[in-house]
Amino acid sequence: MSGTGAPTGNHGTPCAGIAAAPMNNSVGTAGVAGGCRILPIAFSTWSDTEVAAGIRYARAQGARVISMSFGWNGGDAAIIDPAIAEAHAAGLVMCVATHNHNTANGITYPATNPLVIAVGASDQADNRKSPTSPDGEGWGSNFGPQISVVAPGVLCPAPDRTGGDGYAAGDYTMTFNGTSAATPHVAGLAALLISRKPSLTNTAVRTIIETTAAKVGTVAYATTPGYGNGTWNNQMGYGRIDVLAAVQAVKVLKIKWEDDI
Repeated sequence: MSGTGAPTGNHGTPCAGIAAAPMNNSVGTAGVAGGCRILPIAFSTWSDTEVAAGIRYARAQGARVISMSFGWNGGDAAIIDPAIAEAHAAGLVMCVATHNHNTANGITYPATNPLVIAVGASDQADNRKSPTSPDGEGWGSNFGPQISVVAPGVLCPAPDRTGGDGYAAGDYTMTFNGTSAATPHVAGLAALLISRKPSLTNTAVRTIIETTAAKVGTVAYATTPGYGNGTWNNQMGYGRIDVLAAVQAVKVLKIKWEDDI
């Protein structure tokens, strides 16, 4: 949160690129919200205090969306939750990864906080990513009662740290994966919705993302008490995000969302 914001590891660059790599420049990859700006916040110690400070820093700098491709159950909610509550009260959309242990009821903090969008990973077959998914990677997306939506999480092309510093030789990786890859897809979608209608509240953005999600996968969706934005299941949440449907909903359902503004 000082200096250049340069990466402290390989992870942040592809995450940022999936969300908002510049589009229409004939170079590399394009982010979901390729016309939006990125505020890099590079952690060094990953302490509870630093994560809370990072969330507060994003809010203070005027960010509208925070993408958090991290989580761990050792996080001290007493330190981080107040920063999340402050950011939510200020109107920020926060997207957080569920993690990659293939564990039922195993979503890691802070994705368990109800004020954030908990994002799982889908595979090429539009199911929850699991060790038996067609990509052949042996990990699986954590799932459980807090899950909101899923997004692509395997074999994702993305910008990499330049030269030999990143995951692959050159400036791009073609195989970025995990709920870390899924989360910036959802953050990018949130940015697109706000770009289309800047007065949307964070609650309205979440509602649009969840109600327009595609009901894909082999696990049945059902009306479930406590999940008011459509049918849901504990592996895919409300479904795999549908970027086109969500963006179109801002216009088509404009009157409906006015109550949330």
